[in-house]
Amino acid sequence: MLPIIDYMYVAAGDLLISNILEGPIAEQTELVALRNEEKPMDAFEKFYHDDIEKADIDGVTMTGKAVNHQRGLDLLSKITAVRELSNKGFIVAGDRSFTTWQIDFDHVDWAAVKGTEIAIQDWKDGRIVRERIVL
Repeated sequence: MLPIIDYMYVAAGDLLISNILEGPIAEQTELVALRNEEKPMDAFEKFYHDDIEKADIDGVTMTGKAVNHQRGLDLLSKITAVRELSNKGFIVAGDRSFTTWQIDFDHVDWAAVKGTEIAIQDWKDGRIVRERIVL
């Protein structure tokens, strides 16, 4: 049985569904806003748990805030051009959120990266404790 969707937002006001309004809705909204403002590390500092378990688009899982912070800085330092980074919406279902981004950028090691990125995030006490990125 699928969980009840507590909250769904699709960018540009296309769709808004609200049911029980539980879970990290305000936190997810602010996290998306910070990333839209090109402040991904500010979002990381504010919304990621010290024990974060994170698998990025390379598929490698790393645990701990310090190691994932450095990993984020390394990734950002290797981006040479950004053509698109736009949020297409998110869904919050209990303590899990799904956020969709359209991305198009050049990376020193990966060449051109283009597609739809989905972040699957598990929340605890207002912070992300597990995240999987699918591209």
